[in-house]
Amino acid sequence: MNCLRCNSPMYREEYDHLLETEGQGFAAMHCVMCGDIVDPVILKHRRERVEPRGERARLSVVTALS
Repeated sequence: MNCLRCNSPMYREEYDHLLETEGQGFAAMHCVMCGDIVDPVILKHRRERVEPRGERARLSVVTALS
């Protein structure tokens, strides 16, 4: 699998918090170059994310710094 951000190779890594959730580890993919970590929950949220529409986005324009 290649990274969605930088297209570099990713490797499988096991995560587990030894003090709080021992035994509830999960597998994720870790990018070699940019360090992006992707697991099933992150992928689900990225698929469900709705991008704001241009006419509804409220962006302020900075014209000067005081």
